[in-house]
Amino acid sequence: EHFDEEWYEFERSMIERRIALDERRIEIEEDFDRKRKELGNSPRGQDQRAWERLDEEQQSAFEELDEQHQVLDREHEEFWDARHEDHEED
Repeated sequence: EHFDEEWYEFERSMIERRIALDERRIEIEEDFDRKRKELGNSPRGQDQRAWERLDEEQQSAFEELDEQHQVLDREHEEFWDARHEDHEED
């Protein structure tokens, strides 16, 4: 049976990139947990707007990660579409 090196390398890189994004999401969660604790323990903790800004900042970071996941999904789909077209031509 034919081992498809191109497919293997592509899938491997996709997995590595998804793992990196998942690790980044964990880092963001940990960072914002720390920021929430700091805010809660500071005089600014009484400022509702400070909490809202923190939530908005976290939401923005997560939206950016979601966009990066969507880019990976599109790349994956484009790769498979191109491979399918190549095999149809054979």
